[in-house]
Amino acid sequence: MTNDNAPLTLPSQNSCIPTPKRRSVALSGITLAESFAAPKSLDVEKDNFPPESSSTRSGCAFPDSLSLKSGVSQSVYSQDSAPRRKPPTPIVAHKSTIREYFSADVDTNQCNLALSILTFLTGWLDAITLSSIFVWVGFQTGNFTQLAVAVARLWEGPPSTRDITFQVADQQALTAVLSFNIGIVFGRVGDSIGAKKRIWLFATTLVQCTMTTTACIALWKSGEQSIPDSCLMSANLGMQGVMAKRLNTQFGTSLVLTTVMVETMGDPKIWHRSNPGRTQRLLALFSLFLGGFVSRALLPYAGAAGCLGIATGLKFFVTVFWLVVPSASRADSA
Repeated sequence: MTNDNAPLTLPSQNSCIPTPKRRSVALSGITLAESFAAPKSLDVEKDNFPPESSSTRSGCAFPDSLSLKSGVSQSVYSQDSAPRRKPPTPIVAHKSTIREYFSADVDTNQCNLALSILTFLTGWLDAITLSSIFVWVGFQTGNFTQLAVAVARLWEGPPSTRDITFQVADQQALTAVLSFNIGIVFGRVGDSIGAKKRIWLFATTLVQCTMTTTACIALWKSGEQSIPDSCLMSANLGMQGVMAKRLNTQFGTSLVLTTVMVETMGDPKIWHRSNPGRTQRLLALFSLFLGGFVSRALLPYAGAAGCLGIATGLKFFVTVFWLVVPSASRADSA
């Protein structure tokens, strides 16, 4: 039995337990505050509250689990203070156009086949001209030495017996040297385009193929080796040499193999199993030897014009090869 006349005593602030009605109101307020928690400037932070409970109006202290300040601050921290990650950017495959494909650099590590054929053709063409007129169209060291001997002959013996005529062999050696250097000058056009660009390699090899074809037709019509034929073949190999040199491989110029032989035999790692540079240099030496051997073996049967026709076909194969060789990666190009 309770005494109705007993004085009403209010509970203290720290010991007051919220009634179910007040508890439901508090829960509704927390839910509403969490759902509308907006910018940080309007957030109610926990540190801004006094040490006592926030329900001073009712005079009761709510537990932390029901406290408005605790719920709002935790909700704001979890929603606004957590780092937000940007959505991943979708990767779109880049489709290269024909222009980009031709303007790209070729992968020089994939050019061994083309350079081996070019070195093979050096030995092939030199075997033709050496067997016919005793002139090198690729090895200009021999031609240059021959010109030096021709000049020294002017002072040989007494003046009455000196041979001061400009012999045909010396004329052909001079034209071979000059034509070779002219081909190098035209080959330097690739420096302004891009020495490793697919479009340049294709264009310059196509020009070389045209020169070889013209020499083949001229030799076929005339029936004998002449100075124009030597000029065309020398200019052809001059352009080939500067093109191969700009690729910066162990094949060098694909023409003169004296340096390649020195680097091969002087390589301190020549007997190592894994030595790509050594392998490329040996491949260059073998290709040139094989080209000279096969050309000289076929010369009595096919003739000089027939051998030049085979050289034209091989040069055209290299021309097409530049269209399909893989492109270099962007990191290697840079």
